[in-house]
Amino acid sequence: FFLSSRGGEAHISRACRMSPIVVLVLILHATSASALTAGLPRQAQSRPLLGFRPAAAVLSRPARSRNRPEMFLPATLALRGGLAARTPDQLFNVLFFGLSSVCSIVVALSSARDIGASRSSDAAKPSKAARSLQLRFLLVFWLYKMADWLQGPYFYEVYASKVINGAAMTTSSVAKFFLTGFSSTALFGAVVGGMVDSLGRKRGSLAFALLYALSALSTRAETLPLLYAGRVAGGLGTSLLFSAPEAWLVSEHQAGAFGQAFLSQTFTLAYFGDSLVAIAAGQLAGAAAGLRGPTAPFELSIGFLALGAAIAAVTWRENKGGAAEGSGAADAPRPSGSIVGDAVRAVASDRRGGGGGAGGGP
Repeated sequence: FFLSSRGGEAHISRACRMSPIVVLVLILHATSASALTAGLPRQAQSRPLLGFRPAAAVLSRPARSRNRPEMFLPATLALRGGLAARTPDQLFNVLFFGLSSVCSIVVALSSARDIGASRSSDAAKPSKAARSLQLRFLLVFWLYKMADWLQGPYFYEVYASKVINGAAMTTSSVAKFFLTGFSSTALFGAVVGGMVDSLGRKRGSLAFALLYALSALSTRAETLPLLYAGRVAGGLGTSLLFSAPEAWLVSEHQAGAFGQAFLSQTFTLAYFGDSLVAIAAGQLAGAAAGLRGPTAPFELSIGFLALGAAIAAVTWRENKGGAAEGSGAADAPRPSGSIVGDAVRAVASDRRGGGGGAGGGP
């Protein structure tokens, strides 16, 4: 009824954006409820899940009864049983999967609406070529993102477990590995976009898989030069991950002259799926680390990188500088320095930024 009501979908969309806050509040509330009711008799703690209790019934009790710790809970909603009796982990899982289900319904409805808008605006159903492009991109994108997420949860532990020249790694030493990776991304990020446009987006996507695999293999090393080299490779790979695949998709989309709404839907599916991939990656990383130690998630990521690279190598065609091979002329590739210089000049001349405009307006 709520979904079919006017504006119901928009309300649920806003609710989904608030879901992390809701989860946190309910976990804190239920945890405090468990603490307050820990001393109550067992029969008083065995009420149904989220059992409602009329406020009048509560207020009609004697004053001494109302002063019991359980009365600090909301009068109209007793969490003494059910959620309050669960562990915080169980409570989180119940609420998380419930809210995720609601958000999945909203995304499905939004995608259907986008497809409807695309059909009405483009006066045509998305072609098989458009569907094929979407599938080829999403498979590679999600496999690459799975590999990326797998390398996150045990990053600190894998480097903290290293013993170099008989000395264990300190917190400051591990922090330097973090800094090396981030610095590598910042350094190469300014030029990697232009290089990808010049050399090819497919090649850039394949290069990401190679660099990230080398970074993952470096976690098995026991010498500082190899460990630092792995972080540099990982930083460069991160720059490629967030530039090459998406640039490839946009160029192919423009070459095929598909509807704009279809491109928007593809990115919506990509990043909604990315959130689910991140959840699955956390579970896989935990299971792998439990079996083979903190380097296992990094080793597991190599399999996803190899599979994604294989699909890209076989099903993607090369495109560069805005043009796909065999699709006709487009923008000619320009040197990376020229692209960065144009970006700096655009920022400096932006009056709203106050960088180089006359007066630097608001």
